[in-house]
Amino acid sequence: MTDTVGNKDFTFFHGVIATITLIVVDRLVSMITMKSKRLRDIFEGRPTYIIFKGKLDQEKMKKQRYTVDDLSHHLRVNDIDSISKVEFALLETNGSLSIISKDECVVELPDALICDGIVDENNLKLLNRDLNWLKKELKKQHIDHIEDVFYCILEKDRLLVIKK
Repeated sequence: MTDTVGNKDFTFFHGVIATITLIVVDRLVSMITMKSKRLRDIFEGRPTYIIFKGKLDQEKMKKQRYTVDDLSHHLRVNDIDSISKVEFALLETNGSLSIISKDECVVELPDALICDGIVDENNLKLLNRDLNWLKKELKKQHIDHIEDVFYCILEKDRLLVIKK
């Protein structure tokens, strides 16, 4: 970096070009990740369930290099005094921990099954459900095409569906 700044061949114009290039690349990546969930997962990662349906997943904690001290800290910050009170704890891609207590939980899974007309197969697998089940449940709500769904989540007793 100091070689570049002190280099007389490196002009202000070169700096402007480099800055504009970075801005354009950033905007392109943002646009692409908005359109493609697969690429968004690659560039931004996926949140990880540390606690899923009340069970602590030690393997996922190890994989994410997330310690019991980290978990305890985040629970205290959220006024939760015991892991046993947590239904879901989701380690977000930005490092924060989203916590849903057992008392407050009204969903089977706090992630969308359908988002902007696209089914999240991973979330269906987490629920031990498949695409056929989802289509049947949508039919019960008079929805024939998954593409017509903006957002869908499984609550304890039904699908919550927001149409496009």
